[in-house]
Amino acid sequence: MRSKSFLDSALLLEERRSTILYFGMVYLVSLVYHLFYYYYFPVYVVQRFYLERFIVISMPIIVMTLLIPVVFYVVRTKFMPYVKYAFISLFVVFTIISDLISYSMIQYYYGGNIGEVIMVVFAAIFVNPAFFWFATVALLMKYVVVSLVYPLLLSTLLLPLGLSGLVSVLGYVILRRFMAYVRAINTVYNDHFSNMVTGIIAMLELKTPIRGVTASGWRSIPLRSPARWASSPSKN
Repeated sequence: MRSKSFLDSALLLEERRSTILYFGMVYLVSLVYHLFYYYYFPVYVVQRFYLERFIVISMPIIVMTLLIPVVFYVVRTKFMPYVKYAFISLFVVFTIISDLISYSMIQYYYGGNIGEVIMVVFAAIFVNPAFFWFATVALLMKYVVVSLVYPLLLSTLLLPLGLSGLVSVLGYVILRRFMAYVRAINTVYNDHFSNMVTGIIAMLELKTPIRGVTASGWRSIPLRSPARWASSPSKN
């Protein structure tokens, strides 16, 4: 007997915690990187800070901040499995918009955030190949769209595209190891469950007598081993 739903049930129980952990890691890493690279560095190091550009490139961070209460509410509903897809979609769309507007303002591309690396690598914690490929394709499409809108940026975007490919390979390796580990646990559980059920059935069969019909009525016939049945003389 196999418990086919064991793996799905276990992953579903962890879906809520994984969603909150994933959102929190991407948000915090993106926020820290954004404040350091786009605020602290221009203000205190190079001393060239443009408030309008900072507001524009802060769009993804602002959107994620507004999503915090929404995420905590939706993870308690039946729409929980779709939260991570909506989060990735909004994050990438607003990142593309902010990159395009920022480049049109100063003619310099500042795109890229370490949070994007976390977004792809830690997608493996869901043990869901479909979501991993969704996050990977979304990240790659960001640079493809920007290069299509501004073809002159193609040479600049080759390095981020190559790094995104390496990050995707790393995330895929982690995903495969997670899946192998979960499958091993599932196999051990199924084998243990099957052996336990088989043992219980065998014990019940040994303890339950066979009832037969005799001339005086019903009576219990004790179980005998196959060897005793074979050695018993047959009566014609």
